[in-house]
Amino acid sequence: MCCCALRPNPSLKRTDAPKRIKPGTGNGQRLLNETSEAVVYSTDMAPTIVRDGQFRLFFFSREETRIHVHVAHVDGEAKFWLTPQVALANHTGLSATQLRQAQEVVNSHLKEIQDAWTHHFGG
Repeated sequence: MCCCALRPNPSLKRTDAPKRIKPGTGNGQRLLNETSEAVVYSTDMAPTIVRDGQFRLFFFSREETRIHVHVAHVDGEAKFWLTPQVALANHTGLSATQLRQAQEVVNSHLKEIQDAWTHHFGG
């Protein structure tokens, strides 16, 4: 799945203080499919690891096995590999400044991301 497949919800309250969210505790979002039937989208499929300023860090439950994190922002999204070092994998819609800020957020929460990955996917 492409890193831009999930856009941040603009109705979510943004704060400057990081907010840690335990994987698997999301409420889900109600969406409409092509036939206008209500579908519940489980946030367990894309658990939020942390919110920091305008960034939401998350991963998809059924994506590739190499450890990485997606970073959503109101303007776009980026994907960062975490090993062997933090590196930009791809991005869409973010400026160079926003990408630098996103990478700083990833670096500052690296241990939390790795712990959440291990907790979600197992050892």
